[in-house]
Amino acid sequence: MIALMCMTMAAQAQLGVKRVAKLQKGDKAVYRTEQSIGAANSMVKVTATEQYVVTDATADGFVVENTATGVESDAAADDIMGTLVKKAVEVLKGITIRFSTDKDGKPLAILNSDELAKTFDERANTMVNELHSSFPEIAQMLPKETLKKQLTEHLTNEALLASLTENAGVFALNGKTIMTGAMDEYVNDDGMKMKRMYFLTEKDASKVKVTGNINMNKEELKAMVLKQLEENLPADQVEAVKQNIDMVMANMKMDVKETTDYEFFPNGWLKTATTETNSETMGQASSSKKTIECVEHSWK
Repeated sequence: MIALMCMTMAAQAQLGVKRVAKLQKGDKAVYRTEQSIGAANSMVKVTATEQYVVTDATADGFVVENTATGVESDAAADDIMGTLVKKAVEVLKGITIRFSTDKDGKPLAILNSDELAKTFDERANTMVNELHSSFPEIAQMLPKETLKKQLTEHLTNEALLASLTENAGVFALNGKTIMTGAMDEYVNDDGMKMKRMYFLTEKDASKVKVTGNINMNKEELKAMVLKQLEENLPADQVEAVKQNIDMVMANMKMDVKETTDYEFFPNGWLKTATTETNSETMGQASSSKKTIECVEHSWK
């Protein structure tokens, strides 16, 4: 029986396909990302354009520069939440993130993190001042430092690298061996621990489906909620919520499901990725969709 199990596992392992992006110095690709962001009663459609250029080939891999070249949204000028969402995306506009990869195209490290941190800090300060000036009610709800955290929490060195390797994106599957039924864990854009499963839609991994489900118990959810409150609300408001948090969490039901369909070019670069997210919290359902599409590339 043990021998049979080992043979079965070996046979399954042979079915795995390693996703490799055949990067070359000089490669250039432009991607358009369309997504709906925000709460159910204030959804904002954001369209962002970004460019990837392979600027160098090293002994161990490559150097890639990623520049956000444009951001558009349908947020109304007087929509506070919509404007906040738009500003959070615009923090990246015109900024180049330089990172290294291994030979498979898997991102390894952000190379200009110090420069980025300074730029993000300066830009966030400017945006906070603009928001407080345009929306006095924001100033009452969110002090400058709290608002600044909201605009920059996804821009730390760790968060930027995770956005390249963990969440659905251009380089997300590079270097992974994909096998139908294989599972791993990750943290999604909202800071939730998720468990995902991979499926080879095509045997050569030119198409891959990935499904994810929330993987947190109530204590973990409670810790996440408190952490987000502490980062985004004044201390007195956080303390008021803490007094009732156990009662709230006892009745909280949260279900989150994500599905991403990937398609790749023959050279391994991403062609399209479509992510659909459905969630339900305390009986309130919401859904969103994110589409990444290569709209220009340098290879034949």
